Amino acid sequence: MNTPDCRLLLALLAVCSIPPAVFGQPTECLTEADCEEQMTEGYDKFEVGNFPLSGCFSKDNILYWGTGENFDQSMDLEAFFQSGDVEGVFCFTHETPKDEIDVMQGEADIAAIENTIKELDDEMDVIHGEADIAAIENTIKELDVEMDAMHAEADITAIENTLKELDNEMVENDPEVLPELECLTEIDCEEQMSRGYEKFEVGDFPLAGCFAKDGILYWGTGETFNESMDLDAFFQGGGAVEGVFC
Repeated sequence: MNTPDCRLLLALLAVCSIPPAVFGQPTECLTEADCEEQMTEGYDKFEVGNFPLSGCFSKDNILYWGTGENFDQSMDLEAFFQSGDVEGVFCFTHETPKDEIDVMQGEADIAAIENTIKELDDEMDVIHGEADIAAIENTIKELDVEMDAMHAEADITAIENTLKELDNEMVENDPEVLPELECLTEIDCEEQMSRGYEKFEVGDFPLAGCFAKDGILYWGTGETFNESMDLDAFFQGGGAVEGVFC
């Protein structure tokens, strides 16, 4: 907290500049000499400088006279105000009863000053620490939409590339399987039931041509497949999809 906040200074000045009418006889110390005379009250030492408060005040049993000039901007205000209680000091004559002075000195509202400092610190923490919630929510929403689209959309090109790789692997492992003997018709595909498939199905599947999965032989008609089909369940559930050659 290196830069003074006007609200903090106003709160402190309000405490240190209470009108004499509030307490009666005591008056505000108007000069450095008047302030220094209060050393008779038992303060350890007297300091004069361009502090963040002007006028006569005390902290940690040290009496201060603030000149009212622009105070040193490099001063650590948090350390200055929080290391000890700041009290406004008033000048008084010999006619003023000592018990009135004690009441006046004790009614500097230190709790109000500390609460003001705490509120300012909390406000700064919120300003520095708050994330743009609206932007985060929008980003999350966009990602959700994108993920939904990715799950709903079958990457046909990737599937066909996978089938091509599987076909090549089959050719390498079984010389009798020839890629040029691709099943070109539904009848050619159905004839492959002799290989031991459990059943044969024809429909508008997301793949065209002859392929097998989970012991079932399929012939994809190549028409626009049913958009309501659960592609994840079809391609990822159970066994792998295999291209079938005639």
